[in-house]
Amino acid sequence: MVLPRDWEQYLKTNKSIKITPSLVQRDFSRIITTLGTFAKFPKRRGFSSGRIKGYKKAPRTRHDVIKKGSKKSTKNLKAP
Repeated sequence: MVLPRDWEQYLKTNKSIKITPSLVQRDFSRIITTLGTFAKFPKRRGFSSGRIKGYKKAPRTRHDVIKKGSKKSTKNLKAP
């Protein structure tokens, strides 16, 4: 159902009248105020609250250093 503009008289609707996108756009503010919206409130921005007091991070795992070894030559190997 298309709502009339403020200065227009309300007429009985015909079942054959189709609502066009321009009619929806024209009346969108009234539709939103009637139905409401699913939009969420914006997220709070700014500084974070930080870590919880007394919380200790686990120390990072240490790994052994791997040094590059000398290459073995394949020329000296004999084929069986």
